[in-house]
Amino acid sequence: MKNAYQIFLLAIIVLFYGCANIVSPTGGPKDTKPPVILEMHPENYKVNNSSKTIDILFDEYIVIKDFSNNFYISPLTSKELDYKIKGKAIKIILQDTLRNDITYNINFGNGLVDLNEGNLFPDTFKYVFSTNSNIDTFFIKGKLFNAFDLNPITGGVILLKSTNDSTLTYIAHANKNGNFSIYNIKEGTYSLTAIKEVNNNLIVDNDGELFGFFDSIVNIPTNTELFNLYLYESNIKNIGVLFNKEQTKNRSLLKTNKICDSIYIEIGAGISKIVNNKCFNCDSLNYWYIKENDTAEANVFVYLNGLLNDTIYLDKNSAKDSLYISFNFDSLKPYYNNEFIEILFNNIVQKKELPDQWIKIIQDSIAIEKKNTEYQFVDNNDEYLKSIKVFFDINEKGKYKILIDSASFIDIANNSNNYSFNRFRPGNRKELGKIIININDSLYNSEHAIIQLFNSKANLIKEVIYIKGDKKLIPFDKLIPDTYFIKVIFDDNKNKRWDIGNYKQKIQPEKIYIYSEKINLKPNWDFEEELILNH
Repeated sequence: MKNAYQIFLLAIIVLFYGCANIVSPTGGPKDTKPPVILEMHPENYKVNNSSKTIDILFDEYIVIKDFSNNFYISPLTSKELDYKIKGKAIKIILQDTLRNDITYNINFGNGLVDLNEGNLFPDTFKYVFSTNSNIDTFFIKGKLFNAFDLNPITGGVILLKSTNDSTLTYIAHANKNGNFSIYNIKEGTYSLTAIKEVNNNLIVDNDGELFGFFDSIVNIPTNTELFNLYLYESNIKNIGVLFNKEQTKNRSLLKTNKICDSIYIEIGAGISKIVNNKCFNCDSLNYWYIKENDTAEANVFVYLNGLLNDTIYLDKNSAKDSLYISFNFDSLKPYYNNEFIEILFNNIVQKKELPDQWIKIIQDSIAIEKKNTEYQFVDNNDEYLKSIKVFFDINEKGKYKILIDSASFIDIANNSNNYSFNRFRPGNRKELGKIIININDSLYNSEHAIIQLFNSKANLIKEVIYIKGDKKLIPFDKLIPDTYFIKVIFDDNKNKRWDIGNYKQKIQPEKIYIYSEKINLKPNWDFEEELILNH
Protein backbone atom coordinates (compact mmCIF):
# COMPACT_ATOMS: atom_id res chain seq x y z
CA MET A 1 0.00 0.00 0.00
CA LYS A 2 2.88 2.32 0.89
CA ASN A 3 4.57 1.66 -2.46
CA ALA A 4 1.35 2.37 -4.29
CA TYR A 5 1.01 5.66 -2.44
CA GLN A 6 4.56 6.65 -3.31
CA ILE A 7 4.04 5.81 -6.97
CA PHE A 8 0.86 7.91 -6.99
CA LEU A 9 2.62 10.85 -5.34
CA LEU A 10 5.50 10.67 -7.82
CA ALA A 11 3.05 10.71 -10.73
CA ILE A 12 1.37 13.85 -9.35
CA ILE A 13 4.74 15.62 -8.98
CA VAL A 14 5.80 14.72 -12.52
CA LEU A 15 2.46 15.92 -13.87
CA PHE A 16 2.73 19.19 -11.89
CA TYR A 17 6.21 20.03 -13.17
CA GLY A 18 5.27 18.99 -16.65
CA CYS A 19 2.39 21.46 -16.61
CA ALA A 20 4.49 24.19 -14.98
CA ASN A 21 7.10 23.95 -17.73
CA ILE A 22 4.59 24.60 -20.50
CA VAL A 23 5.23 28.24 -21.61
CA SER A 24 3.95 30.45 -24.36
CA PRO A 25 6.11 30.67 -27.46
CA THR A 26 8.42 33.70 -27.63
CA GLY A 27 6.67 34.89 -30.79
CA GLY A 28 9.78 35.52 -32.87
CA PRO A 29 10.80 38.97 -34.14
CA LYS A 30 8.85 42.07 -33.12
CA ASP A 31 5.96 43.05 -35.40
CA THR A 32 6.95 46.22 -37.30
CA LYS A 33 4.42 46.05 -40.12
CA PRO A 34 1.57 48.57 -40.24
CA PRO A 35 -2.05 47.45 -40.60
CA VAL A 36 -3.07 46.33 -44.11
CA ILE A 37 -6.47 47.02 -45.66
CA LEU A 38 -8.37 43.86 -46.66
CA GLU A 39 -11.70 45.34 -47.77
CA MET A 40 -13.33 48.74 -48.38
CA HIS A 41 -17.05 49.42 -48.85
CA PRO A 42 -17.65 51.41 -50.98
CA GLU A 43 -14.39 50.76 -52.80
CA ASN A 44 -11.74 53.45 -53.07
CA TYR A 45 -12.13 55.93 -55.98
CA LYS A 46 -15.81 55.13 -56.39
CA VAL A 47 -17.80 57.53 -58.59
CA ASN A 48 -21.46 58.50 -58.18
CA ASN A 49 -21.13 57.70 -54.51
CA SER A 50 -24.09 58.52 -52.26
CA SER A 51 -23.15 56.46 -49.21
CA LYS A 52 -22.79 58.32 -45.89
CA THR A 53 -20.65 55.59 -44.31
CA ILE A 54 -17.34 53.99 -45.26
CA ASP A 55 -16.36 50.58 -43.87
CA ILE A 56 -12.70 49.55 -43.92
CA LEU A 57 -11.49 46.15 -42.70
CA PHE A 58 -7.85 45.60 -41.68
CA ASP A 59 -5.78 42.48 -41.18
CA GLU A 60 -5.34 43.15 -37.43
CA TYR A 61 -6.91 44.99 -34.54
CA ILE A 62 -6.57 48.76 -34.74
CA VAL A 63 -6.58 51.81 -32.46
CA ILE A 64 -7.56 55.40 -33.32
CA LYS A 65 -5.43 58.26 -31.94
CA ASP A 66 -6.79 61.83 -31.70
CA PHE A 67 -9.42 61.36 -34.40
CA SER A 68 -10.52 65.01 -34.67
CA ASN A 69 -6.97 66.31 -35.29
CA ASN A 70 -5.79 63.53 -37.61
CA PHE A 71 -8.80 62.52 -39.71
CA TYR A 72 -10.21 65.18 -42.00
CA ILE A 73 -12.19 65.42 -45.23
CA SER A 74 -11.31 67.68 -48.16
CA PRO A 75 -13.10 69.78 -49.32
CA LEU A 76 -14.30 70.83 -45.88
CA THR A 77 -17.83 70.00 -44.73
CA SER A 78 -19.75 71.96 -42.11
CA LYS A 79 -19.93 68.93 -39.81
CA GLU A 80 -16.90 66.90 -38.78
CA LEU A 81 -16.38 63.23 -39.50
CA ASP A 82 -17.32 60.62 -36.90
CA TYR A 83 -16.29 56.99 -36.52
CA LYS A 84 -16.90 53.64 -34.83
CA ILE A 85 -14.39 50.85 -34.20
CA LYS A 86 -15.37 47.20 -34.12
CA GLY A 87 -12.54 44.69 -33.89
CA LYS A 88 -10.41 45.03 -37.00
CA ALA A 89 -12.77 47.41 -38.80
CA ILE A 90 -13.48 51.13 -38.74
CA LYS A 91 -16.71 52.76 -39.88
CA ILE A 92 -16.25 56.39 -40.94
CA ILE A 93 -19.47 58.38 -40.76
CA LEU A 94 -20.15 61.41 -42.97
CA GLN A 95 -22.48 63.59 -40.91
CA ASP A 96 -23.03 66.35 -43.45
CA THR A 97 -24.89 66.56 -46.74
CA LEU A 98 -22.42 66.20 -49.62
CA ARG A 99 -22.28 68.29 -52.77
CA ASN A 100 -23.23 66.48 -55.96
CA ASP A 101 -20.35 67.78 -58.11
CA ILE A 102 -17.21 67.23 -56.07
CA THR A 103 -14.46 64.69 -55.52
CA TYR A 104 -13.78 64.20 -51.81
CA ASN A 105 -10.82 62.62 -50.09
CA ILE A 106 -10.49 61.50 -46.49
CA ASN A 107 -7.07 61.70 -44.86
CA PHE A 108 -6.05 59.59 -41.86
CA GLY A 109 -2.96 61.57 -40.87
CA ASN A 110 -1.14 59.84 -37.98
CA GLY A 111 -4.38 58.69 -36.42
CA LEU A 112 -4.49 54.92 -37.02
CA VAL A 113 -2.13 52.31 -35.51
CA ASP A 114 -2.24 48.61 -34.78
CA LEU A 115 -3.25 47.45 -31.31
CA ASN A 116 -0.20 45.42 -30.28
CA GLU A 117 2.85 47.45 -31.35
CA GLY A 118 1.43 50.82 -32.33
CA ASN A 119 2.68 50.56 -35.92
CA LEU A 120 1.43 53.59 -37.85
CA PHE A 121 -0.82 53.16 -40.85
CA PRO A 122 0.76 55.10 -43.77
CA ASP A 123 -0.15 58.81 -43.55
CA THR A 124 -0.07 59.01 -47.36
CA PHE A 125 -3.25 56.94 -47.68
CA LYS A 126 -6.35 58.73 -48.90
CA TYR A 127 -9.85 57.40 -49.35
CA VAL A 128 -11.22 59.09 -52.47
CA PHE A 129 -14.77 59.17 -53.84
CA SER A 130 -16.82 61.36 -56.14
CA THR A 131 -20.48 62.33 -55.98
CA ASN A 132 -20.64 62.60 -59.76
CA SER A 133 -19.33 60.52 -62.65
CA ASN A 134 -15.75 61.91 -62.64
CA ILE A 135 -12.77 61.92 -60.30
CA ASP A 136 -11.08 65.34 -60.18
CA THR A 137 -7.34 64.77 -60.58
CA PHE A 138 -5.78 68.23 -60.31
CA PHE A 139 -3.43 68.89 -57.39
CA ILE A 140 -0.92 71.34 -55.97
CA LYS A 141 2.13 70.87 -53.75
CA GLY A 142 4.21 73.17 -51.59
CA LYS A 143 6.08 73.77 -48.36
CA LEU A 144 5.58 75.93 -45.27
CA PHE A 145 8.41 78.02 -43.82
CA ASN A 146 8.76 80.30 -40.84
CA ALA A 147 9.24 83.68 -42.50
CA PHE A 148 11.76 84.89 -39.89
CA ASP A 149 14.19 81.95 -39.64
CA LEU A 150 13.17 79.89 -42.73
CA ASN A 151 12.71 76.71 -40.66
CA PRO A 152 9.99 74.32 -41.93
CA ILE A 153 6.58 74.59 -40.24
CA THR A 154 5.33 71.25 -38.93
CA GLY A 155 1.59 70.63 -38.60
CA GLY A 156 0.40 73.76 -40.37
CA VAL A 157 -3.01 73.74 -42.07
CA ILE A 158 -3.30 74.77 -45.72
CA LEU A 159 -6.58 76.15 -47.11
CA LEU A 160 -7.38 76.44 -50.82
CA LYS A 161 -10.56 78.55 -51.08
CA SER A 162 -12.59 79.00 -54.24
CA THR A 163 -12.88 82.63 -55.31
CA ASN A 164 -16.27 81.93 -56.92
CA ASP A 165 -17.87 79.62 -54.34
CA SER A 166 -17.56 80.50 -50.65
CA THR A 167 -18.66 76.98 -49.64
CA LEU A 168 -15.75 75.25 -51.43
CA THR A 169 -12.50 75.01 -49.43
CA TYR A 170 -9.89 72.28 -49.86
CA ILE A 171 -7.66 71.48 -46.91
CA ALA A 172 -4.36 69.73 -46.20
CA HIS A 173 -1.96 69.33 -43.28
CA ALA A 174 1.80 69.86 -43.62
CA ASN A 175 3.99 66.92 -42.62
CA LYS A 176 6.98 67.01 -40.25
CA ASN A 177 9.15 68.55 -42.99
CA GLY A 178 6.63 71.27 -43.80
CA ASN A 179 5.62 69.67 -47.13
CA PHE A 180 1.98 69.57 -48.20
CA SER A 181 -0.15 68.32 -51.09
CA ILE A 182 -3.78 69.08 -51.94
CA TYR A 183 -5.35 66.48 -54.26
CA ASN A 184 -8.55 66.03 -56.25
CA ILE A 185 -9.07 69.74 -56.90
CA LYS A 186 -11.89 70.95 -59.13
CA GLU A 187 -10.97 73.26 -62.01
CA GLY A 188 -11.29 76.93 -61.02
CA THR A 189 -9.61 79.89 -59.33
CA TYR A 190 -8.59 79.89 -55.67
CA SER A 191 -6.86 81.77 -52.88
CA LEU A 192 -4.15 79.90 -50.97
CA THR A 193 -3.45 80.48 -47.26
CA ALA A 194 -1.85 78.59 -44.39
CA ILE A 195 -2.09 78.81 -40.61
CA LYS A 196 -0.34 77.29 -37.61
CA GLU A 197 -2.90 77.63 -34.83
CA VAL A 198 -3.44 76.62 -31.24
CA ASN A 199 -7.18 76.02 -31.00
CA ASN A 200 -7.97 74.15 -34.26
CA ASN A 201 -10.77 76.45 -35.41
CA LEU A 202 -9.11 77.33 -38.75
CA ILE A 203 -9.14 81.03 -37.79
CA VAL A 204 -6.19 83.18 -36.76
CA ASP A 205 -7.62 84.62 -33.55
CA ASN A 206 -4.79 84.35 -31.01
CA ASP A 207 -1.47 86.12 -30.68
CA GLY A 208 1.31 83.68 -31.45
CA GLU A 209 -0.56 81.89 -34.22
CA LEU A 210 1.22 81.91 -37.57
CA PHE A 211 -0.29 82.93 -40.90
CA GLY A 212 0.92 83.00 -44.49
CA PHE A 213 -0.54 83.44 -47.95
CA PHE A 214 0.14 83.27 -51.67
CA ASP A 215 -0.36 86.80 -52.96
CA SER A 216 -1.81 85.87 -56.36
CA ILE A 217 -4.82 83.91 -57.51
CA VAL A 218 -4.18 80.19 -58.00
CA ASN A 219 -5.61 79.06 -61.31
CA ILE A 220 -6.33 75.33 -61.56
CA PRO A 221 -5.07 73.66 -63.70
CA THR A 222 -2.80 76.44 -65.03
CA ASN A 223 -0.65 76.91 -61.89
CA THR A 224 1.60 73.90 -61.40
CA GLU A 225 4.60 75.43 -59.57
CA LEU A 226 5.69 74.51 -56.06
CA PHE A 227 3.96 76.88 -53.64
CA ASN A 228 6.30 78.02 -50.84
CA LEU A 229 4.37 79.86 -48.13
CA TYR A 230 6.13 81.97 -45.50
CA LEU A 231 4.27 82.16 -42.20
CA TYR A 232 4.62 84.98 -39.70
CA GLU A 233 3.21 85.67 -36.25
CA SER A 234 0.02 87.65 -36.61
CA ASN A 235 -0.67 90.63 -34.39
CA ILE A 236 -4.33 90.13 -33.62
CA LYS A 237 -4.71 91.93 -30.31
CA ASN A 238 -4.62 95.69 -29.93
CA ILE A 239 -1.29 97.16 -28.94
CA GLY A 240 -0.79 97.31 -25.19
CA VAL A 241 1.52 97.00 -22.18
CA LEU A 242 2.54 93.46 -21.26
CA PHE A 243 4.21 94.37 -17.97
CA ASN A 244 6.10 97.05 -16.08
CA LYS A 245 8.73 95.54 -13.77
CA GLU A 246 10.93 97.45 -11.34
CA GLN A 247 14.58 96.47 -11.96
CA THR A 248 16.29 98.55 -9.25
CA LYS A 249 15.09 101.41 -7.13
CA ASN A 250 14.13 104.22 -9.50
CA ARG A 251 14.39 102.04 -12.64
CA SER A 252 11.64 100.08 -14.40
CA LEU A 253 11.39 98.00 -17.56
CA LEU A 254 8.23 98.46 -19.62
CA LYS A 255 7.39 95.79 -22.20
CA THR A 256 4.69 95.96 -24.89
CA ASN A 257 2.97 93.11 -26.73
CA LYS A 258 4.31 94.20 -30.13
CA ILE A 259 6.82 96.60 -31.65
CA CYS A 260 5.61 100.20 -31.46
CA ASP A 261 6.45 103.16 -33.66
CA SER A 262 7.00 105.04 -30.40
CA ILE A 263 6.81 104.56 -26.61
CA TYR A 264 6.59 107.65 -24.41
CA ILE A 265 6.45 107.82 -20.59
CA GLU A 266 4.89 110.94 -19.05
CA ILE A 267 5.24 112.13 -15.45
CA GLY A 268 2.26 111.30 -13.25
CA ALA A 269 1.39 111.82 -9.61
CA GLY A 270 4.26 111.63 -7.12
CA ILE A 271 7.04 111.81 -9.78
CA SER A 272 9.43 114.75 -10.07
CA LYS A 273 11.66 113.56 -12.93
CA ILE A 274 11.83 110.84 -15.62
CA VAL A 275 15.00 109.96 -17.51
CA ASN A 276 15.03 108.05 -20.83
CA ASN A 277 11.28 108.32 -21.28
CA LYS A 278 10.93 107.53 -24.99
CA CYS A 279 12.05 105.19 -27.76
CA PHE A 280 11.16 104.55 -31.39
CA ASN A 281 10.60 101.28 -33.29
CA CYS A 282 10.80 99.35 -30.03
CA ASP A 283 8.86 96.96 -27.80
CA SER A 284 10.61 97.69 -24.48
CA LEU A 285 11.89 100.70 -22.60
CA ASN A 286 14.13 101.03 -19.54
CA TYR A 287 13.29 104.28 -17.80
CA TRP A 288 14.43 105.98 -14.59
CA TYR A 289 12.46 108.24 -12.29
CA ILE A 290 12.72 110.23 -9.07
CA LYS A 291 9.79 110.11 -6.67
CA GLU A 292 8.72 113.12 -4.64
CA ASN A 293 8.25 110.81 -1.65
CA ASP A 294 9.58 107.23 -1.53
CA THR A 295 6.72 105.99 0.64
CA ALA A 296 3.90 107.66 -1.29
CA GLU A 297 2.06 106.22 -4.28
CA ALA A 298 3.29 107.31 -7.70
CA ASN A 299 2.29 106.67 -11.28
CA VAL A 300 3.29 107.39 -14.87
CA PHE A 301 1.28 107.58 -18.10
CA VAL A 302 2.21 105.37 -21.06
CA TYR A 303 1.68 106.62 -24.62
CA LEU A 304 2.01 104.07 -27.43
CA ASN A 305 2.18 105.38 -30.99
CA GLY A 306 1.17 108.82 -29.72
CA LEU A 307 -1.99 107.71 -27.88
CA LEU A 308 -2.52 107.30 -24.13
CA ASN A 309 -2.59 103.55 -23.56
CA ASP A 310 -2.11 102.84 -19.86
CA THR A 311 -1.41 104.21 -16.39
CA ILE A 312 1.36 102.43 -14.47
CA TYR A 313 1.42 102.50 -10.66
CA LEU A 314 4.97 102.19 -9.36
CA ASP A 315 5.98 99.93 -6.47
CA LYS A 316 6.99 101.32 -3.10
CA ASN A 317 10.67 100.58 -2.45
CA SER A 318 10.35 96.95 -3.60
CA ALA A 319 13.69 96.79 -5.45
CA LYS A 320 17.17 96.65 -3.95
CA ASP A 321 18.73 100.02 -3.20
CA SER A 322 22.38 99.61 -4.25
CA LEU A 323 24.76 100.75 -6.98
CA TYR A 324 26.86 97.96 -8.53
CA ILE A 325 29.82 98.20 -10.91
CA SER A 326 30.76 95.54 -13.45
CA PHE A 327 33.01 95.34 -16.51
CA ASN A 328 32.77 94.22 -20.10
CA PHE A 329 35.32 91.44 -19.58
CA ASP A 330 35.51 88.13 -17.76
CA SER A 331 38.58 87.87 -15.52
CA LEU A 332 38.76 84.13 -16.25
CA LYS A 333 38.88 84.54 -20.04
CA PRO A 334 41.23 86.35 -22.44
CA TYR A 335 40.12 89.87 -23.34
CA TYR A 336 40.59 90.54 -27.05
CA ASN A 337 39.58 94.19 -27.37
CA ASN A 338 42.80 96.16 -27.83
CA GLU A 339 41.08 99.55 -27.77
CA PHE A 340 39.14 100.02 -24.53
CA ILE A 341 37.52 98.50 -21.47
CA GLU A 342 34.03 99.49 -20.33
CA ILE A 343 32.81 100.23 -16.80
CA LEU A 344 29.14 99.28 -16.47
CA PHE A 345 26.59 100.46 -13.89
CA ASN A 346 23.35 98.78 -12.87
CA ASN A 347 21.78 102.22 -12.58
CA ILE A 348 22.44 105.52 -14.32
CA VAL A 349 24.98 107.68 -12.47
CA GLN A 350 25.50 111.41 -12.26
CA LYS A 351 27.83 112.83 -14.87
CA LYS A 352 30.82 114.78 -13.54
CA GLU A 353 34.56 115.25 -13.88
CA LEU A 354 36.63 112.20 -12.92
CA PRO A 355 39.48 112.89 -10.42
CA ASP A 356 42.69 110.96 -10.99
CA GLN A 357 42.30 108.74 -7.96
CA TRP A 358 38.79 107.51 -8.76
CA ILE A 359 39.77 105.08 -11.53
CA LYS A 360 43.19 103.46 -11.61
CA ILE A 361 44.51 101.08 -14.25
CA ILE A 362 47.56 99.03 -13.31
CA GLN A 363 49.75 97.34 -15.93
CA ASP A 364 52.32 94.93 -14.53
CA SER A 365 52.27 96.73 -11.12
CA ILE A 366 52.71 100.18 -12.71
CA ALA A 367 49.81 102.66 -12.81
CA ILE A 368 48.93 104.06 -16.23
CA GLU A 369 48.93 107.85 -16.14
CA LYS A 370 45.63 109.57 -16.81
CA LYS A 371 47.18 111.54 -19.67
CA ASN A 372 47.62 108.20 -21.48
CA THR A 373 43.94 107.34 -21.15
CA GLU A 374 40.79 108.72 -22.67
CA TYR A 375 37.39 108.49 -21.00
CA GLN A 376 34.23 108.37 -23.10
CA PHE A 377 30.85 108.70 -21.38
CA VAL A 378 28.07 106.52 -22.79
CA ASP A 379 25.33 109.05 -22.24
CA ASN A 380 21.75 108.67 -21.24
CA ASN A 381 21.17 112.41 -21.22
CA ASP A 382 23.01 115.60 -20.20
CA GLU A 383 22.85 114.72 -16.49
CA TYR A 384 23.40 110.96 -16.33
CA LEU A 385 25.49 108.27 -17.97
CA LYS A 386 25.08 104.52 -18.42
CA SER A 387 28.71 103.44 -18.66
CA ILE A 388 32.26 104.71 -19.24
CA LYS A 389 34.62 103.49 -21.92
CA VAL A 390 38.29 103.81 -21.01
CA PHE A 391 40.61 103.96 -24.03
CA PHE A 392 44.32 103.21 -23.66
CA ASP A 393 47.05 101.23 -25.40
CA ILE A 394 46.47 97.64 -24.31
CA ASN A 395 49.59 95.49 -24.58
CA GLU A 396 48.60 91.90 -25.21
CA LYS A 397 51.61 90.70 -23.19
CA GLY A 398 50.64 92.74 -20.14
CA LYS A 399 48.65 91.91 -17.04
CA TYR A 400 46.10 94.47 -15.95
CA LYS A 401 44.11 95.46 -12.89
CA ILE A 402 41.42 98.13 -12.66
CA LEU A 403 40.51 99.76 -9.35
CA ILE A 404 37.60 102.10 -8.63
CA ASP A 405 37.45 103.91 -5.30
CA SER A 406 34.33 103.78 -3.16
CA ALA A 407 31.89 106.68 -3.51
CA SER A 408 33.33 107.58 -6.91
CA PHE A 409 29.88 107.52 -8.50
CA ILE A 410 26.39 108.44 -7.32
CA ASP A 411 23.30 107.09 -9.08
CA ILE A 412 19.90 108.66 -9.66
CA ALA A 413 18.70 107.29 -6.30
CA ASN A 414 21.69 108.89 -4.50
CA ASN A 415 23.38 105.54 -3.89
CA SER A 416 27.17 105.46 -4.08
CA ASN A 417 29.36 102.58 -5.21
CA ASN A 418 31.56 100.35 -3.08
CA TYR A 419 35.25 99.82 -3.83
CA SER A 420 35.61 97.72 -7.03
CA PHE A 421 38.55 95.70 -8.24
CA ASN A 422 39.05 93.33 -11.18
CA ARG A 423 41.74 91.85 -13.39
CA PHE A 424 41.91 91.10 -17.08
CA ARG A 425 44.42 89.39 -19.33
CA PRO A 426 44.65 90.51 -22.97
CA GLY A 427 44.29 87.70 -25.46
CA ASN A 428 46.65 87.10 -28.34
CA ARG A 429 44.91 88.65 -31.32
CA LYS A 430 46.40 85.94 -33.52
CA GLU A 431 43.85 83.66 -31.84
CA LEU A 432 41.07 85.61 -33.55
CA GLY A 433 39.74 85.58 -37.09
CA LYS A 434 37.96 87.88 -39.52
CA ILE A 435 35.02 87.44 -41.90
CA ILE A 436 34.81 89.83 -44.84
CA ILE A 437 31.57 89.96 -46.80
CA ASN A 438 31.90 91.22 -50.38
CA ILE A 439 28.51 92.64 -51.33
CA ASN A 440 27.28 92.26 -54.90
CA ASP A 441 24.15 94.42 -55.21
CA SER A 442 23.91 94.67 -59.00
CA LEU A 443 20.64 92.68 -58.91
CA TYR A 444 19.32 94.28 -55.74
CA ASN A 445 16.15 96.29 -56.41
CA SER A 446 15.73 97.67 -52.89
CA GLU A 447 17.97 100.09 -51.03
CA HIS A 448 18.34 98.77 -47.47
CA ALA A 449 19.49 95.38 -46.17
CA ILE A 450 20.34 94.21 -42.65
CA ILE A 451 23.42 91.93 -42.67
CA GLN A 452 23.61 89.76 -39.53
CA LEU A 453 26.32 87.41 -38.29
CA PHE A 454 25.39 84.49 -35.99
CA ASN A 455 27.61 82.01 -34.17
CA SER A 456 27.17 78.24 -33.80
CA LYS A 457 24.65 78.76 -30.97
CA ALA A 458 22.54 81.01 -33.23
CA ASN A 459 23.43 84.05 -31.11
CA LEU A 460 23.55 87.35 -32.98
CA ILE A 461 27.17 88.56 -32.88
CA LYS A 462 27.13 91.65 -35.10
CA GLU A 463 24.72 93.50 -37.36
CA VAL A 464 25.32 96.02 -40.15
CA ILE A 465 22.79 98.17 -41.99
CA TYR A 466 23.77 98.10 -45.67
CA ILE A 467 22.56 100.82 -48.04
CA LYS A 468 22.85 100.22 -51.76
CA GLY A 469 25.86 102.06 -53.10
CA ASP A 470 27.83 101.85 -49.82
CA LYS A 471 31.26 100.29 -49.67
CA LYS A 472 31.07 96.71 -50.84
CA LEU A 473 33.35 95.12 -48.24
CA ILE A 474 31.83 94.57 -44.80
CA PRO A 475 34.38 93.33 -42.22
CA PHE A 476 33.38 91.36 -39.12
CA ASP A 477 36.64 91.32 -37.18
CA LYS A 478 37.97 90.18 -33.79
CA LEU A 479 35.94 86.98 -33.97
CA ILE A 480 36.58 84.01 -31.72
CA PRO A 481 37.11 80.82 -33.80
CA ASP A 482 33.71 79.22 -34.26
CA THR A 483 31.19 78.23 -36.92
CA TYR A 484 29.26 81.25 -38.20
CA PHE A 485 26.46 81.91 -40.65
CA ILE A 486 25.13 85.01 -42.41
CA LYS A 487 21.51 86.15 -42.43
CA VAL A 488 20.13 88.98 -44.58
CA ILE A 489 16.89 90.88 -43.93
CA PHE A 490 15.68 92.76 -47.01
CA ASP A 491 14.53 95.92 -45.27
CA ASP A 492 12.19 97.23 -47.95
CA ASN A 493 10.61 99.95 -45.81
CA LYS A 494 13.99 101.12 -44.41
CA ASN A 495 12.93 101.00 -40.75
CA LYS A 496 15.98 98.91 -39.70
CA ARG A 497 13.94 95.92 -38.50
CA TRP A 498 12.12 92.89 -39.91
CA ASP A 499 8.41 93.44 -40.59
CA ILE A 500 5.57 90.94 -40.80
CA GLY A 501 3.05 90.78 -43.65
CA ASN A 502 -0.43 92.22 -44.09
CA TYR A 503 -3.01 89.94 -45.69
CA LYS A 504 -5.60 92.67 -46.32
CA GLN A 505 -3.05 94.78 -48.17
CA LYS A 506 -1.46 91.68 -49.76
CA ILE A 507 1.94 92.61 -48.34
CA GLN A 508 4.24 89.67 -47.68
CA PRO A 509 6.63 89.66 -44.69
CA GLU A 510 10.02 91.12 -45.54
CA LYS A 511 12.14 88.47 -47.16
CA ILE A 512 14.95 86.67 -45.36
CA TYR A 513 18.02 85.09 -46.90
CA ILE A 514 20.24 82.72 -44.90
CA TYR A 515 23.62 81.95 -46.40
CA SER A 516 23.55 78.19 -46.93
CA GLU A 517 27.24 77.53 -46.28
CA LYS A 518 28.53 77.66 -42.73
CA ILE A 519 31.75 79.59 -42.16
CA ASN A 520 34.22 77.56 -40.10
CA LEU A 521 36.49 80.35 -38.89
CA LYS A 522 39.97 79.40 -37.67
CA PRO A 523 42.51 81.36 -35.59
CA ASN A 524 44.44 84.11 -37.39
CA TRP A 525 42.40 83.52 -40.53
CA ASP A 526 40.59 85.94 -42.83
CA PHE A 527 37.56 84.50 -44.64
CA GLU A 528 36.18 86.46 -47.59
CA GLU A 529 32.97 85.53 -49.34
CA GLU A 530 30.78 87.14 -51.98
CA LEU A 531 27.20 87.79 -50.93
CA ILE A 532 24.84 88.40 -53.83
CA LEU A 533 21.82 90.51 -52.89
CA ASN A 534 19.04 89.51 -55.27
CA HIS A 535 15.59 90.75 -54.34
